[in-house]
Amino acid sequence: MSAPSGEVAAQPYHLHILFVTDGTGSFELADFGLTTIISLLEQPARPYMRVSVTTAHRDDGTADLPRFRFAPGSLVDNYGRLSYDEVWLFGVERPDAQSRMSAAEVAEVAAFMNAGGGVLAAGDHESMGYALCGTLPRVRTMRSWWFPNVVDIEDDPYGVSNDGFAQPVAPSFGGAGRHDTLVISPDDVTTYYHFDDQSDGIPQTITPTYFPINKHLPARLPHPLLCTPNGVITVLPDHPHEGDCHVPTVTTAGLLTPAPPPAGSDPRTYEYPTVRGHQELPVVVATSWIEPHHWTEPPPFTASSNKPPTFGGRFGANAAYDGHRVDVGRVAVEASWHHFFDINLIGATTTKTGVLGPDPLNAPRNPQIIEYYRNLATWLAPAYAQRALAVGSVLVVMRTAPLNEEIRPGPLSPGFRAYIGSVAYDAMSAQAGPCTVQLWVWSLFDQAQLTRRWPIPAGPAPWFEPTSTAVDPVLVSRYLLGHLIAEMIDSLGHRPVLEAAVKVLPDVLERAVPAALAAYVGDRMPLYAKLHGDMQKFAQAINEVHAPS
Repeated sequence: MSAPSGEVAAQPYHLHILFVTDGTGSFELADFGLTTIISLLEQPARPYMRVSVTTAHRDDGTADLPRFRFAPGSLVDNYGRLSYDEVWLFGVERPDAQSRMSAAEVAEVAAFMNAGGGVLAAGDHESMGYALCGTLPRVRTMRSWWFPNVVDIEDDPYGVSNDGFAQPVAPSFGGAGRHDTLVISPDDVTTYYHFDDQSDGIPQTITPTYFPINKHLPARLPHPLLCTPNGVITVLPDHPHEGDCHVPTVTTAGLLTPAPPPAGSDPRTYEYPTVRGHQELPVVVATSWIEPHHWTEPPPFTASSNKPPTFGGRFGANAAYDGHRVDVGRVAVEASWHHFFDINLIGATTTKTGVLGPDPLNAPRNPQIIEYYRNLATWLAPAYAQRALAVGSVLVVMRTAPLNEEIRPGPLSPGFRAYIGSVAYDAMSAQAGPCTVQLWVWSLFDQAQLTRRWPIPAGPAPWFEPTSTAVDPVLVSRYLLGHLIAEMIDSLGHRPVLEAAVKVLPDVLERAVPAALAAYVGDRMPLYAKLHGDMQKFAQAINEVHAPS
């Protein structure tokens, strides 16, 4: 008999996210409203996690914090403690806005990022979003925020912004080079795309980037942002003029400084620090497709105002930076906030019902998109929250069938530990997706600098560089989870609470990690030895066949 749902639900970790917007961005039901995504995030959908959103508007918009500014200490105090786990920025205003971020505000956000806080930043075409996001560390170089005050820029891929360094020019609003991802409605009798096709139920198809889990093997995984219990996310809301995400071209090593860099230096050299000999760099998570030679008719839907035929091509839909690998916060950027706004999700003031449909909380039309939002909240959480989320997921598994029926008091045999580890891995993957679970397990390996004390194999990219053909990351993860659960039971019994489990985690890992690795090697070594012998015999036979007579 499985544990009561109330008992399971008592274990979630609570994430606190600050939503910030400006200009026509809104926290009310509106075309540029964020009401739907907030409701989706705050819905208790994953048993190990709860989300609370605080809203802040840079101008006079309705919000928990109107006329908001990032005052000193508003995000991180003098002891490095964070006021929020994550900050999500939806910038609408251009560089000349009165609400543009001051140097002191940029320094406060930089301190939050360096203390481990997660940041999501989204703009749209041209320089929309620059005032809020375009000068922030890492954010400014993972996405195109700048657009010159000239009409014809299609043949000029780079320009110089008001901040004095070269930035890729953002795609335009109406040129043939615009990033138009609209998918035409099947019931549309015209031969052109309508502006409000973005509000129908048909999303754009994105192409995920796949990363190898071992450089010698063909198996690959998507970024954890796109990995769900039900498969890989391949859709996002569409829009007729998105922005662009990319990997920076200048990534010289150097620690980020909260203050502006010295005059004349390229600020991108301060974006991506090198720690313990490793410089982490951003990756493009997925690309979007621009259908060539189509034109879109924007409001007021007259022939004289249509957008010209597109050039076509691909661009970065989103990008991510795993700062945890260098002891700072994670960052995600989006090509457009139309991946999140009400006009795209539920239609808002249009006559259409959006990509999620009229009842997204109960019967979403494209549930993959909702999983993407929840993945963002999970992945961007600081390192301390990742550990709590991982342990919380383990505790939920321990309290539900079949493990709550099979684990008994007393020592657990090595074989049974391997079994419960496999059950736990599969059950956690059904909650959070296998990529997130894999990432969690390797973060547990790294807890308390364990990776520098025991010979722990490298994990799967994009989180760790794969280096060994003799190691199966998934199998190692199953072994660790089994030994982790066994040692947790030994320390706290069969019904540990989250706070106590996180507190004893370092001591539990001290015992679980070496025991898990020893069991893995002991179980696998005979197989590896046999394979090695078989390969030697095979090579010898090949040599004999091809040996000269």
